[in-house]
Amino acid sequence: MSKLFEKVKLGGDVQSWRTKSYTMALIFVYSISLSNMYRLAILALALQASMVAAMPANKDNAKRQMLPMATTVINGKTSYLYGLAVSSIPASLATQLQVPALPTDIPLLPSETVVTYVQTTSTSVGFVPVSPVPAAPQAPVAPSTNFTDGFTGYRSVGYYPDWYVYDRKFNPDSVIVDQFTHLIIPFADIRRNGEVYHVDKDGEFNNIYSKNPSTVGGAVHGVTEDLFRMKSQKRDLKLMLGIGGWTYSQGPHQLPGEPGNFSLGCDTPEKRATFAKSAVQLVNDMGYDGVDIDWEYPRDATEGQWLSDLVRLTRLELDGLSKRLGAGKFLLSVAVSVDPAKLALMNISEMDKHLDFWSVMGYDFAGTFSTITQHASNLFPTGDSKSAFSLSQGVDNYINAGINPRKLNIGVPIYAHGFLNTDGFGSSFVQPQKEPPHGDWDQVGFYDYNSLEQKWIPDGELFEDEEIGAAWLYSKNSRNLFSFDTPKIVEQKAKWMVERGLGGMMWWQLNADKFDVWSNNLIESAVRVMSRDNFEKAQNHLSYPNSKWPNIATPDNVLVVPVHPSFLV
Repeated sequence: MSKLFEKVKLGGDVQSWRTKSYTMALIFVYSISLSNMYRLAILALALQASMVAAMPANKDNAKRQMLPMATTVINGKTSYLYGLAVSSIPASLATQLQVPALPTDIPLLPSETVVTYVQTTSTSVGFVPVSPVPAAPQAPVAPSTNFTDGFTGYRSVGYYPDWYVYDRKFNPDSVIVDQFTHLIIPFADIRRNGEVYHVDKDGEFNNIYSKNPSTVGGAVHGVTEDLFRMKSQKRDLKLMLGIGGWTYSQGPHQLPGEPGNFSLGCDTPEKRATFAKSAVQLVNDMGYDGVDIDWEYPRDATEGQWLSDLVRLTRLELDGLSKRLGAGKFLLSVAVSVDPAKLALMNISEMDKHLDFWSVMGYDFAGTFSTITQHASNLFPTGDSKSAFSLSQGVDNYINAGINPRKLNIGVPIYAHGFLNTDGFGSSFVQPQKEPPHGDWDQVGFYDYNSLEQKWIPDGELFEDEEIGAAWLYSKNSRNLFSFDTPKIVEQKAKWMVERGLGGMMWWQLNADKFDVWSNNLIESAVRVMSRDNFEKAQNHLSYPNSKWPNIATPDNVLVVPVHPSFLV
């Protein structure tokens, strides 16, 4: 912000103006066009003299910090409303103005956000906060005027696991929310009786990660607290409960061919009913907008039918929740493989009746489980042993099975698979666990996109093959090869998705992206192809009066200040 005001030749030192700006009553912040920022900067300068002169002397003003008060969304863009924490206003005046009195003990939050607009209030009564605008009822999703086929807009679906808060230090406020229409929060597990539950209750509900945690008795914390606040700020961001995943699908110590947690917890009608009821109860308690089922993978056609029944029953429970709340539709999706053998075990047409979208996992085609070095996330087939699968063929298989292309998302990895001591694709390799490098975060054979070149293969040569839509790094010295996606390849995949008439994109490993400039950020590379203006604008749910947690049942509307601002700022 200091650079902005230097450009308009602000008199005096910039820091003194910033200190004085804290005496302003209300400050709207977020990303707007640069031209608007300059116009508003000039407006702020015009107001400065009158405001500072009118303010009573207060030595503490320079030490005070701005607090988030509320947000509003206009044309799909969020404005953050800030207020300065000072003395409470008289209760009688607060009643007259229909605003809450501002307490003096609100925790103060540091803010690095950009000031873009100021509004003054009478200095005779102190600073008046503005009450959050009540959430409007969820309206049916109208077709986007940007599409001619009735499509409501692209989905950008990110997976945000609760374990990000540990070694990765990637708290909910690290997510660049304007890159997403949906966040799936994985993974809940399945008990032998079919109950869906969270293994890590501390990370989900108990530990405090918010910079401004709720002080209400019995409030939920963990990642749930700020995620719910984030969707309150961005009304077109939907949160979904992710169930299963690779680890919880398999179960502990499962040997090849043995039943996993889904199999053992869903093998009777009663267990499947318990699954659906308990999953939707979590949706209600956590303030989510739907369920994503990630069963990796049914072993035979019988288990495939169990999956179909899970989908049907979960849809019934979600519709029941919608009816009880007097709300719009809750969402249901699945994550699925590109492997045609796995597709053949599912009742695709029956599942599709109940699903809002399918996310095709366009990654993990090869890895430490492979016998030779192969591409792990190629868009197109290589036609030889250099790849086992391709994303395009996987998508075609689902379309040929009767799925509307607009219901399909393509999954993109933000990590690499490593193959050590290899001569290249189609050649043998040494398993990573036998010698370093083993992988990031104790995940053998997995390497974060943002650490590849510096940490794992600094002497690697980059190859990008648009004929197959794949990239890799290879070092002739170490003979290590890493298969992954670059911004160029992600952009190619996004363009292919648009041309193919699909519904959107899905991302795994949000923390592993690069956050320095947008051109290095994989997600942003695709978002700019899809365009935020073309994103689905369906509103989320905010009314959960029967939630077990008081700060979900009655939203506190506390602002979550993002660590990484939008790349549009």
